[in-house]
Amino acid sequence: MSDEDTNTSTTDAPRPDAHPAQPAQDGARSSEPDAKPNADEDGRAKALREERRRAKAAEDRAKAAEEKVKAFENEKLSEKERADRELADAKAAAEQAKAEAAKFQLDALRHRIAAEKNVPAALLTGSDEESLTASADAALSWRGAAEPAPPKAPKPDPSVGPRGGDNKVSGADLYDQMFPRPKVLKA
Repeated sequence: MSDEDTNTSTTDAPRPDAHPAQPAQDGARSSEPDAKPNADEDGRAKALREERRRAKAAEDRAKAAEEKVKAFENEKLSEKERADRELADAKAAAEQAKAEAAKFQLDALRHRIAAEKNVPAALLTGSDEESLTASADAALSWRGAAEPAPPKAPKPDPSVGPRGGDNKVSGADLYDQMFPRPKVLKA
C-alpha cells in the first residue's frame, strides 16, 4: 500500500476511542441540541465503504499482477513448449467431449430400450444393450407381465352424445323450436 492509502484511512474512519455522548439515566436529552444520534453510525458506514473500495482496488491489482506473471511465463516458454501445452489442453478437451458423448449415447440407448419394453428408464442398469435389455426383462418379470398390456379403450360416457329412444330431432327442427317463424295471414 502507498502512503496515500494509509493517510486517508486515518481521516475518514472514526477513532476507536471516540464514544458517542450517552443520554442521562432519567431519559433527559443530551446537552448538545444539534447532535445527531446516528453520526457515529454514519462514520462507520463511510469507513466500511472506504475499506470495501480499497479491498476491491487491491483485488484488481492482484489480478493484473497475476496476468502479468502468466504473460511473462508464456514469453519464457519456447514455441515448442507453448504448442505442447496447447496440444495437451486440446487432448484433455477432446477426452472430455468423448466421455460426454458416450454418456449421452448410453442414456439414449437406455431410453430406447425402456420405451420398447414399456418400463421406466430409471430401473435399467448396465453399460451395453444386452445388459440393459436383461435389466428390462428382469423388471418385467418382477412386475408379473412378460408382455406389456395393450392400452385399454375408454369406456363410453353416457352423458355425452345422443341419447337412445325415438326422440330424434334434426338440426332444422331444433332451429324452428328456438326461433319460431311468424305466421303469414292469407288474404
